Amino acid sequence: MDRAVTQGNRGVVGNQWHERFWNVSTTCGMQEISVMKYLKESLSAYFGMGTLPRLIHQA
Repeated sequence: MDRAVTQGNRGVVGNQWHERFWNVSTTCGMQEISVMKYLKESLSAYFGMGTLPRLIHQA
């Protein structure tokens, strides 16, 4: 619903970015994970300064 209302993009690349961000944000909320912490750990892993964080925890 947020994606349909915010209209923060007009191109394909922007739309894909928003889809991915909102999916990560929603999943982090469901898993009780800080979105900022997840993004920071993801960027650190991308630049070779850490390991890729898990978005979904196994039971």
